[in-house]
Amino acid sequence: AFLFAVDVGDATAGPTLVTAILLAGLVYPLVFGTFGGALGALATPERA
Repeated sequence: AFLFAVDVGDATAGPTLVTAILLAGLVYPLVFGTFGGALGALATPERA
């Protein structure tokens, strides 16, 4: 289900489902939406 996992002996480490959902569903849209909004505001000419 995940892009990567690290195997050490019998143990496997990878991102938990909650972390993956929070990053994909909340953090990424907030960060990229803020960046895109700021870039759009800078690129749009001011209105009189």
